[in-house]
Amino acid sequence: MPSPRQNGDSPSAALDAARAEADAAIEQARRAHARLRNALDILPEGIVFLDHEGRYILWNKQYAEIYKRSADLFRPGARLEDTLRVGVARGDYPDAIGREEEWLTERLALLKSPRGRHEQRLADGRCILIEECQTSDGGVIGLRVDITEMKQREESFRLLFDGNPVPMFVCDRASHTVLAVNDAAVEHYGYSRDRFMALTLGDIHADAARGDLTEILGAAIELQAGRTWKHRKADGAPIDVAIFPRRLTYQNRAATLIAAIDITERKRAEARVAFMAHHDALTALPNRVLLRLRMEEMLARLRRTGESLAVLCIDLDNFKTVNDTLGHPFGDLLLQAVADRLRAVVREPDTVARLGGDEFAILQTCVAGPDEVGALAQRVLAAIGEPFDLDGHHVCIGASIGIAVASQEIAGRDVAYSDDADANRLLKSSDMALYRAKADGRNTFRFFEA
Repeated sequence: MPSPRQNGDSPSAALDAARAEADAAIEQARRAHARLRNALDILPEGIVFLDHEGRYILWNKQYAEIYKRSADLFRPGARLEDTLRVGVARGDYPDAIGREEEWLTERLALLKSPRGRHEQRLADGRCILIEECQTSDGGVIGLRVDITEMKQREESFRLLFDGNPVPMFVCDRASHTVLAVNDAAVEHYGYSRDRFMALTLGDIHADAARGDLTEILGAAIELQAGRTWKHRKADGAPIDVAIFPRRLTYQNRAATLIAAIDITERKRAEARVAFMAHHDALTALPNRVLLRLRMEEMLARLRRTGESLAVLCIDLDNFKTVNDTLGHPFGDLLLQAVADRLRAVVREPDTVARLGGDEFAILQTCVAGPDEVGALAQRVLAAIGEPFDLDGHHVCIGASIGIAVASQEIAGRDVAYSDDADANRLLKSSDMALYRAKADGRNTFRFFEA
């Protein structure tokens, strides 16, 4: 049997080889540890590794920076519980003041049984988000994120949102569910806060389908600023709102902040102004301006289709006597009563207008012939000829009517049609016929004859 010396395998040589191998493994481990340390140190989050007893194994620079008031206590083998106790005693954790043992018990329970994320306030005002999970050997890996700036932005948002006098709510961009609502919206819309939070935007949106809302809350949201929506309040009343949306992330969800300014009264005022610009204030009938517009529309139709029209200019007989005898308030009542009777004798497409004073006009459309126009004039005379009861005063008046017809086909008593026929010409012609009716004894009607 060969001896160890003969094979060159002396005990010292084997030991040297084993040492070299161990040194190489140690160097390799040292380098791996250094690489791990470098990798951890460049992370923006704080990282800590604890063993199954809650003792420090490894942590990075950001972790030490976050807990810089306690960083002098960090060393491998030190217990996290001990560093927490020292930190509580130093006042590093404001939430622990006055309930130190209770706070420590709660914190250590979270360490032993990690469940989700929680926040931690530090004495210098920072807020730290903590997320921890257990390893297979019972240890803990902990993540620390400084969310102070995010919390400050949230607080600024809350100040601007909660106390804003403009109704505001936050909606999930996908489901349109209401995620948050401010006091102004609760008060203005009339829903309780709990009820509001159970709604979707579609529940209060009166005139848009879900597809419309998806488009509105989608990619072109910035283009919707100032757009008018119609919403429903809790009592069912519709309101017009100008909306100003802004995309944001709310509670880790893609959301839209909507400011809704109620413009219902403004739109009503605008509608009233537009109405008064084209209607008589006393009778609410179309005025001369609106009558001209409708006459021009009908004349344009006449040029396209040959559809005839007639204008009846009506002047009340003996109105001045009523006005002078009973006074202007009764004169106004009489004009309103005349307006009601004129509305009652015309067809739906026809227009009754007040031109001013005691002068009215009727625009009759789709005229078949002079007899049809004459029949309308007879109905007008009969309606106005009936006595009026004005707060106990019985008043009898009459009317004189001048008629002008625009037609391509009706012959005889009409305005000869031409391409330059316009509203002014028809009104002037009917006015001339009115003077003829008055000259012929009043309470009658006359056609214009060219």
